[in-house]
Amino acid sequence: MKLSSLLLALVPSVVANQLSDILTRSDVFATPYGPHLKARAIESPPYGESFPVIDLGYAKHEASSYATTGDVSYYVFKNIRFAAPPTGELRFRAPRPPLKQHGIQNGTVAGPTNCASLDDTGKPIGSEDCLFLDVYMPVRKNGRPIKKPMPVLANWYGGGYLVGAKETAGSPETLYATTGEPFVYIAPNYRLGAFGWLAPPGADWTPNAGLHDTIAAMTWMKKYMRRFRGDPTRVTAMGLSAGAGVVLHALVADTERPLPFQQALLQSPGWQPEMNVAGRAPLYAAFAAAANCTPATEACLRAAPSAALLAANARTIAASQSGALGVTSGFYPVADGDLLPRTVADTPISNFAPLRSVIASSARWEAGTGTFAPKGSTDADFLASLATFTSSPRAQRIIAALYPSDGSPDSGYKRGRDVVGDIGFNCNTYWTNLAYAKSGRKYEFNIGAAGHGSDGPYTWDPTLQGGTVTDHRRWISEYVVRGSPERKWPLWKQEDGTALWLNDTGPAVGADYYRNELNRHRCEVLRKAIYGKS
Repeated sequence: MKLSSLLLALVPSVVANQLSDILTRSDVFATPYGPHLKARAIESPPYGESFPVIDLGYAKHEASSYATTGDVSYYVFKNIRFAAPPTGELRFRAPRPPLKQHGIQNGTVAGPTNCASLDDTGKPIGSEDCLFLDVYMPVRKNGRPIKKPMPVLANWYGGGYLVGAKETAGSPETLYATTGEPFVYIAPNYRLGAFGWLAPPGADWTPNAGLHDTIAAMTWMKKYMRRFRGDPTRVTAMGLSAGAGVVLHALVADTERPLPFQQALLQSPGWQPEMNVAGRAPLYAAFAAAANCTPATEACLRAAPSAALLAANARTIAASQSGALGVTSGFYPVADGDLLPRTVADTPISNFAPLRSVIASSARWEAGTGTFAPKGSTDADFLASLATFTSSPRAQRIIAALYPSDGSPDSGYKRGRDVVGDIGFNCNTYWTNLAYAKSGRKYEFNIGAAGHGSDGPYTWDPTLQGGTVTDHRRWISEYVVRGSPERKWPLWKQEDGTALWLNDTGPAVGADYYRNELNRHRCEVLRKAIYGKS
């Protein structure tokens, strides 16, 4: 058991298993949910209309397709640049504004549009030139033209900050089909792995480049969403896992406010706090060596062929996951003294961006599937694994005491499950709930195995229908469109920890994970005694 491999815990299996297949398709409707969408015929615009062209000033974009789902008919605009290509001298730097493009852009791009990452076999895929987003723009409801500005849902993909793409986040079609309510849907990319999250100390390098990308996409939204009939006063930001993590970090970033959204839906926000800044150096050294840049210099890395860097990224991730590099910081947002003055855990509540409302969620057993803390692990296995997570004997003792043995044969599994679940996900939800206690709600996903990412298909997979699936999609759509979920449940308060439970038997209001004082205590001890200090 290796507790330091929380990165893998942030990768929903549906993304890891299908990413390379999805990203090699040309079909604009390709998603990891429901391969039958690929076979659906793309419609022509009705009434002899031409595909609309949106003038953004720096580029003119023509819709790539037109389709109808349920009562909603919409155009899809593919591969809109929201920033300049982060290549050459712009490698490993904050994104710059998009460059002027001549002619009509129709979403066709030479080469892949997903950010450099790796497939489920470890093979490099994607491109450095990846700062694109897609927009779904409804134009008719029940065949009648939509004349008023519409709500907006912006959705960021998960994938452990290592994999994923705008196509893997889902698509709004399942929500359109459930309620027939139209809204504009925006799905941006952000840089991954070494390209997005490497933060070498003292280097001519922008830490948290992937977060800078996220904020650049938000800046684009603020400027251009009206041109796609979006109402800038009714915007929801959403993400699952690392996708929720980048939105959560935007809420504490030192950037222009107000942010271009008024509410957020954060499903199992995934982020592993850094144990020690010294853990950044091994990642940088390994990445540079894999790219044949020894000694490691930024000039060498910026001059290296793109293929060499994609391969180096894949090799560095593999080495980090295997434990060959020792205890590292991982590929996550880190406090950088600039965009992120503090971590999410250390940010005062008053420094979170003000929002009208927030819904944050957890899966009941975030790390309970046996993937991250193998079933059958003993107490001895658990104690040995702590050394792969932190090199500090003091921190190892604190964690072992926080998560004591219950004396059962698989006690090590349970302890590992709870540690990984808290550090990677649950405590992040807790910080969010605390920050937005006056306007926030909480839900617990407790259907089936209720492991991390299991609520994703309940939102996006069109092969799942009826019952709790319909209820789940309906309240999400209601939240996006009306600013309030159809099913009302109390605001989350620390003293009673009330949440909406999505159970196999249906939804019910009850005590959440943090009604238990022990769980709150664990998060506080981790924050004060472990994060950044071990």
